[in-house]
Amino acid sequence: MPEQMRTAISELASTRADRAIPMPWELWRASFIQTASEQLARDSHRRLVPEPYLPVFEPIRLSRPVHRELPAAFLSFTHDQTMPPGFWHPGMSSRLNGATVAEIDGDHEMPLTGPGQLSGALHRLATTAG
Repeated sequence: MPEQMRTAISELASTRADRAIPMPWELWRASFIQTASEQLARDSHRRLVPEPYLPVFEPIRLSRPVHRELPAAFLSFTHDQTMPPGFWHPGMSSRLNGATVAEIDGDHEMPLTGPGQLSGALHRLATTAG
C-alpha cells in the first residue's frame, strides 16, 4: 500500500478509541463506488462499519506460496480508484504466476454496482481460464 494511503488510514483510525477505520462518505463516493447511483452509494455507505485496523497492516505469512501453485484468474476493474493506477493490475495480478487477467468496466464495488456484469465475467473466467 502506498505510504500516503497508509498515513491517511492511520489518521482515520486515530479518530476512534478502538482504532477501527471509518470510511468517510467523500472517499467512498469518489474512489470506491463512483459509478453507482447517488441512492445506491448513500444506502451502501449507511451500512458500512469501521474496518479493524490490524488486518489492514499485518502482513500475511503463508507457510508455502499456494498463490503460485494454484490456477488463478484476476479481474481488473477499469474504474477502480481505491489505489494508484497500476497497483491492482499489473501490480497485484503479476504476483499470480500465469493468471488469466480480464478487465471489466466498473469500480471497486462491482458486487453492488454491476452484479450481473461481475457474475458474467466470473463465469467466463471459470469456464475458459487455465
